[in-house]
Amino acid sequence: FSKRKALQWRHFTPLQSENLTASVGYYCSGIYTPEFDDMEQAQTINGLIMDHYNDIIESLNDGQYRPVYDIDTDDSILWETWAEGFSEALSLAPDAWHNFHKDQNKNIQSAFFMLARLAQLATHNPDLEPMEIDTELKKLASEIIPLHVETLHRARLAAATPHPKTPANQNRPKVGRNAPCPCGSGKKYKKCCLT
Repeated sequence: FSKRKALQWRHFTPLQSENLTASVGYYCSGIYTPEFDDMEQAQTINGLIMDHYNDIIESLNDGQYRPVYDIDTDDSILWETWAEGFSEALSLAPDAWHNFHKDQNKNIQSAFFMLARLAQLATHNPDLEPMEIDTELKKLASEIIPLHVETLHRARLAAATPHPKTPANQNRPKVGRNAPCPCGSGKKYKKCCLT
């Protein structure tokens, strides 16, 4: 959030908490339903959420994505909170993420693996098998998250873009307006299938 928008958020008690980012995330995912004072307050909060969503999409489309990280008391970036949110997104729609995991493009596979691994590391699960890259991955997490998110965003857009189809009639011979209709009706083309 921009500082201006963050200040606007703080005026709304239904979403106030020590961790505003998590509170908004729970609201958007349906985990948490606040009690609004009135319809105007609900519309204002929903408007702020949509503004933020649109800002994120615009920054992704422009290649300028910067995630919102929580900041620790020592001013260090808490990328783990973002990674935990990513993990929650994976669990909410696992089928939507499956294609990234199985994609043949190595950049997409790498981006998905790195983000998923960061999500695993953020849980601090003692049963998680350590990997050689873990230390370096944690060190670079706040810098590589935006790059990998942009990679997956571009892949999602490419997958959602319809591929132009060849028109069905492109292979047919051209029929003149006054020629017999190719459908076999015996009528002129202009009086039959052309209309």
